[in-house]
Amino acid sequence: MAALIIEQPFYTLRLFFHPTFLKTVIMLRKCSFLLSFISLLAVLYPCLLEAQDLRSSKESLLKSYADKKVDSIAFRPGYYLLATTGNKNVGILPTRNLSDNLDVILIETENQYQQLKSKFALVAANDEWKLSESLRQKNISRIQLIKYQILCTDAQKVFEYLENLKPAIVVSRNIRHIDLLNVYCSLNFLKDNILPLTEVYFIDEIIMARPEISAIGYERNFHGINAVDHFIQGANGRGITIGIKENSPDPADLDIIQRILPSTLASSTVQSHATTIASLAAGAGNIFYDGRGIANHALIFPSSFSNLMADDPSALLAKQVSIQNHSYGTVIQNFYGIEAQSYDQLSYSNKNYVAVFSSGNSGKLTSAAGLYAGIPAVANLTGNFKMAKNVITVGAVNNEETLVAESSQGPAYDGRIVPQLIALGANGTSDAAAIVSGTIAVMQQVYADSNVTLLPSAALVKATLYNTAADIGLPGLDHKSGYGSLASYAAIKSLQERKYEEASISIGNTYNKQIFIPANANRLKVTLSWTDSAASVNNNRALLNDLDLQITHLPTGQIFLPWVLSSYPHPDSLKAPAKRRRDSLNTSEKISIDLPLVGLYTITVTASKIYQNNISFAIAFQVDTSGSFIFTNPVTASDVDRKEKEYIPVRWETAVADTNSAGKLSISYNDGQSWQVVENSIQLSKQKYIWKIPALNTTAQFKMETTFGSFLSPAFMIENITVIKTDFVCTDSIRLSWPKYLSATSYNIYAYADSAFLKKIISTPDSFLVMQKNLFPYNVFAVQPVLSNGLIAPRSVALDIRFSGIKCFYENFTVEEKSNNNIDLEVHLSIRGYVDSVIFERTDKFGKLLGTISRLKTSPQGLNYSASDLQLQSGTYYYRVRLLLRSGDSLQTAIEEITVAGTNLVVFSPTPGVRGQKIKLIVQPGADFQSSLLLYNAEGKMLQIYKSLPEFLPTESFAAGVVFYKILSRSGSLLQSGKIIILPM
Repeated sequence: MAALIIEQPFYTLRLFFHPTFLKTVIMLRKCSFLLSFISLLAVLYPCLLEAQDLRSSKESLLKSYADKKVDSIAFRPGYYLLATTGNKNVGILPTRNLSDNLDVILIETENQYQQLKSKFALVAANDEWKLSESLRQKNISRIQLIKYQILCTDAQKVFEYLENLKPAIVVSRNIRHIDLLNVYCSLNFLKDNILPLTEVYFIDEIIMARPEISAIGYERNFHGINAVDHFIQGANGRGITIGIKENSPDPADLDIIQRILPSTLASSTVQSHATTIASLAAGAGNIFYDGRGIANHALIFPSSFSNLMADDPSALLAKQVSIQNHSYGTVIQNFYGIEAQSYDQLSYSNKNYVAVFSSGNSGKLTSAAGLYAGIPAVANLTGNFKMAKNVITVGAVNNEETLVAESSQGPAYDGRIVPQLIALGANGTSDAAAIVSGTIAVMQQVYADSNVTLLPSAALVKATLYNTAADIGLPGLDHKSGYGSLASYAAIKSLQERKYEEASISIGNTYNKQIFIPANANRLKVTLSWTDSAASVNNNRALLNDLDLQITHLPTGQIFLPWVLSSYPHPDSLKAPAKRRRDSLNTSEKISIDLPLVGLYTITVTASKIYQNNISFAIAFQVDTSGSFIFTNPVTASDVDRKEKEYIPVRWETAVADTNSAGKLSISYNDGQSWQVVENSIQLSKQKYIWKIPALNTTAQFKMETTFGSFLSPAFMIENITVIKTDFVCTDSIRLSWPKYLSATSYNIYAYADSAFLKKIISTPDSFLVMQKNLFPYNVFAVQPVLSNGLIAPRSVALDIRFSGIKCFYENFTVEEKSNNNIDLEVHLSIRGYVDSVIFERTDKFGKLLGTISRLKTSPQGLNYSASDLQLQSGTYYYRVRLLLRSGDSLQTAIEEITVAGTNLVVFSPTPGVRGQKIKLIVQPGADFQSSLLLYNAEGKMLQIYKSLPEFLPTESFAAGVVFYKILSRSGSLLQSGKIIILPM
């Protein structure tokens, strides 16, 4: 590849000619000069445009950051702009790289200045380069007080200096970063007193985090999650701790109870969003199967997002946190800030730690700052921490498997691929990140199970996830979906089958691995990933250690390079398909080869730039074999819930050479004895067919007939999910019941007892069970049928009997005033057969029997029984129901109190009332509520006027004593008058 270098005083242009250019040069000898010259211009024109933009960009940087007030000849200690022409060996470590050939450096002596000036172009720098890009672009009032974070070379010196300027500002040391100060001051003060300090080299505004939108639209058939349960037994995140950084999840939530570790970093605020995120990643499924996260046995470590920097490594290490979920954001930020640097530092120091971020829900917004400012709907990730290069950022796809428009997309500030993955997040990227975090926890567990409890490196996790990701959106890589859609089952299986290699490399060395590709290969995929050391804050490019991947087909010598997206800041360029070329931006590189030729291939990793002695890396590889096929949904009865959905997707994984290859889908309801055609011709590469669940109660099994064989799904049940019901809850016993389930020989009863998971406590052949409380002192129960055919039936929704509303043989007892001063009494029994008679009684407030209203014999079909107390005078009455049981025992309901107006329009209750407490107005049924209420004191002074009758009368503003009242009709005539006695508190 040839290179043309054009040098000017303050910029260097480099045009790297594409191989197409070389072909055009050859054409000069074969075709007419004019024709060839036009072809040459066509190749060069885009490069010339890009080169001109690079020149303009450098000139723009010089214009923005050069100090025009300083004499360019005389030396002064401070920061300078240094422009190079390719030679970066200047002998001084740059404070900040503004571009590939323009740096900010600190020159402290005149000798250094003179030496550099003799070789390079030098210009004194102003202080604007110290501000973050978003802070530079933000319109802030110069007197408004704002919180800033200040990076210093000598934080103690700056701290002491600022302390002497109090009370003009508030300054504090940041406990997580020794060189960081937090300052609360005006922009005027910042620019006049802090920005000019030589010890200060970066300033950004402190912005509080907020949770990204989260809404449960979780479906376990996505990403092969239910296939993990069915085909990879025991893959559940056991022994792994997932960090949840935001507010705290609810420790009493039944799906995460007893698995939340104590944490000094946790927020004191418990929030439902955090509970949802924890459940999606690691929910036990105690409540129901759709609350079962993929890592349902993992532990949870909460920490607060009030601190946006990476958590204390020692705190994470103490709790063995190896994966941490971040489903929150701030505002659109396109620069490599302190937070981004802190996550890269943490990842580099702990090579097993993986941070997962939601990309954000600002996908329709336009960035106001950075390289991609003004380009609609790109580069809109929410928070500079998502600009870190060692983290995984996740966008969202909805339930129809369409990319969510609101999902934030890349590129990153320097052109890198973000997000790297897409996952299910019907209404927000929070959920998508949580599902990826749960998948990683299971990957770590599966790896540890076969590697003496050692955890996989983050590089291996990323390489495997990106290598197995399913293509979505634009073909190949793109700035909306990154490497593709999460494939949980494929990623976990790839680790389990050891389709990876790990090694390290130093400068000048080469890593090679040879693999043989057979004749029936459909696709070869290889992904390289490594964990890079942190860059300088606000650097123009995050990548420091640059590795390169290529694959060579040895028989032909053909070389395949990684897929690379254009990062050029133009809408057309950012939407352009990925091309094969060297990648010098990302810490992961992916090569895929469709229909690879038979033969031996060499996977080669080289190091084009390394700052450390060596860099560890991982490669994941996979050969998709033509003719492979497996059903991934439905695989159990839980996947076929008619109450949840009328239609479900039948899913499969396959590799076919011809994307138009079709198969015939059939279903059997009699163990394969006969088959009914569902669809005669289905495009296999779609890997999905939407199927209407039939109104049948039966076993079922799918079959796909293809040109390369017939394939069967696991057999499953089609039946209503079992619904458990509380029949009675008495002091000594309870009874539960449920409908009979097809093919059930018995039923397992589960209860929440003394562990984090519901456990089996007893079995019964009946569809009901009476339990003695002294033997089964539990409150939460679920039922799972045991089937004669050996298939697994879904477990019922967990029932908490404390909230069922059921009491001892009855559900409720109501007392209600009707017209004509009548009171209707009604009791609803919870179960038939136990109660012989229902007796309605009037009592006093202490329960003394005053009389029997009615006595009713129960019927075999009846559950509702009622009676009436007629023609009552104004006053308060008390009622209860006595239930006589067939066993001879009796029990009674609680006493219900009711006050009736009788012949009065209004009765005040209680009377007398107590000052500070509300007095209720009992209004005669049918009365006009638009009547006015006037209140007076004993001297006749008006206290309050109500234009309509209120439901309650507040008494806080009244003195203890007597309050007189009048009730007037709409026309002003007197309807009722009297007095209300108010007692002191």
